[in-house]
Amino acid sequence: MTTSSYSGYYSETLVANSQRIIQHNLAHILASDVHHIKHRPMNVESAFERLEKEYGLETVQYFKDNARSIFNGDNINKKKPIQPKKPRKKWFGLF
Repeated sequence: MTTSSYSGYYSETLVANSQRIIQHNLAHILASDVHHIKHRPMNVESAFERLEKEYGLETVQYFKDNARSIFNGDNINKKKPIQPKKPRKKWFGLF
């Protein structure tokens, strides 16, 4: 997941989508998507600050450990994905 998407650089809609992805264990690292420093800042610090505030130090460490593993050519730790709950059908709009 890109740090700019999660940190709110682009939009709060992307933040909300990123949060759902994290909550369902579908993201395993946060990384910058820097192609041009002026137009796509790294936002690494703000993304990890937000991650710690919303999900705690354990999640921050999970993401950092996986990034380090990729850099070192090691296998990453992947949490089991969590299936989103389907909305309950209502009978005649009442129940």
